[in-house]
Amino acid sequence: MLDGKEAADPRVIPLPHGEKPVPVPNFRDFGGYPSRFGGRIVSDRLYRSGGVANAGQDAIDALAAYDFEMIVDLRYVLEQAHEPSPWPSAYLPRVIAHDSNRQTAAPHLLVLENKATDPAMVDLQLKKYYRDLPYDVRYRPLFGRVLARMADTEGRSLIHCTAGKDRTGTVVALTHHILGVDTETMMADFMLSSSARGFSDQAENFLPSIREQYGYDVPLAVIQRLLGVQPDWLETAFDEIERVSGGIDAYLDEMGVDETVRARLRQRYLVD
Repeated sequence: MLDGKEAADPRVIPLPHGEKPVPVPNFRDFGGYPSRFGGRIVSDRLYRSGGVANAGQDAIDALAAYDFEMIVDLRYVLEQAHEPSPWPSAYLPRVIAHDSNRQTAAPHLLVLENKATDPAMVDLQLKKYYRDLPYDVRYRPLFGRVLARMADTEGRSLIHCTAGKDRTGTVVALTHHILGVDTETMMADFMLSSSARGFSDQAENFLPSIREQYGYDVPLAVIQRLLGVQPDWLETAFDEIERVSGGIDAYLDEMGVDETVRARLRQRYLVD
């Protein structure tokens, strides 16, 4: 069963999902964009999505058909344990995930734990999250591992977290920077997470369970803001990188993704 809205945006790839309304939110190709280095990013190699844990077997089979060489799971250990990804056993060696034992929830759920009651509180807490994320002691090494591995990956890659928008969006934006995507296009791709078929259009359906789980009357506007993205969230991350490291290239150098690695990435993923 495919949803007409899901197929409306050409970047969002519809998956079969039987009775499940949204098996894999925000699944899309983040290649195809023009590069300031010339040419464009190759299509059908770089994919992003939300979590796959709640997908039906038909969706998992459809994803498995992509034969991803690398799968990046950006979720915390607690998220992975609570909602394991049902990949075929042959896929497990291909997964890059946290080697940290920190037990914590997804960033959008942490906002609910802090009892957000209006969208302004969501913006405040998510901007803090984006400001901290590039230098988080668990994520910074993982970002470096992912980008270095991507430079040596010939096949398709999938990057995902739980909602497929914050942590995933940050790694995708770093990848786009390396591959020469201009700022406006990079931001437009980031903002697709607010309109793509996925969590964002399911906010009203989530309300009862969220209110029960967190024990307070969560306004719909809060859930809607949590399940989308805002331009200044990503801008906050890049502003912090500029402030601390002096720029994105310097930041990448610091975590081992130096110009040699970046050149390999461009050689692998840019086409005429």
